[in-house]
Amino acid sequence: MKKMEFILLSILSLVLVFSQGCKRKPAEEPAASAAVSQEQPAQPQTQAVSQDNQPHPNSSTVQVSAQTQVQEPPVAGKEQESASVWMTDFEAAQKRAAAEGKDLLLDFTGSDWCPGCIQLEREVLGQKLFIHEAQKHFVFVMVDFPRKKKLPALLKQQNERLAQRFGVEVFPTVLLADATGKPYAEAVYQGGGPLPFLQQLAQLQMKKKK
Repeated sequence: MKKMEFILLSILSLVLVFSQGCKRKPAEEPAASAAVSQEQPAQPQTQAVSQDNQPHPNSSTVQVSAQTQVQEPPVAGKEQESASVWMTDFEAAQKRAAAEGKDLLLDFTGSDWCPGCIQLEREVLGQKLFIHEAQKHFVFVMVDFPRKKKLPALLKQQNERLAQRFGVEVFPTVLLADATGKPYAEAVYQGGGPLPFLQQLAQLQMKKKK
């Protein structure tokens, strides 16, 4: 019974982390300020939005049991891959996606302070299996709102614009968009490591193509 209770508590804690997320603008920040604070990070959102901040009709927040088969690379496992595959320049990522015939995967994150973001990075986004498979179909873009490290001014401004453009208020938020930057879905991590998340991405891409 104790083992079962531990498992149930672990699942509950995972659900709470990803359902509540981390607020992009902390409660203690004065709401009256019209300017965007350059030190406020973000929280995950529960639905994908279009460029005019309206929910995209194809956005999905669903558990996926797709039958997509994913081949694990020769060197896979819990070891995390280098962050070098993640781009931070959105326009450059768009050009690369267009040139390679891929979509964009945007990770809105508070990389050094948001528990859900850190967990998503550790269990999925930083895993070799995920990177090996997902980069066949997506160009990765990290839109970061750190608190402990300082971003270059232009990058910070770009990230704030992207958060406003896509209506992101909570972290982690993972949006899928075409090479023009038009979002078509949100991918939501519900546990289980990289494989279920990869299956979810495949299903969302298939829906987009229909």
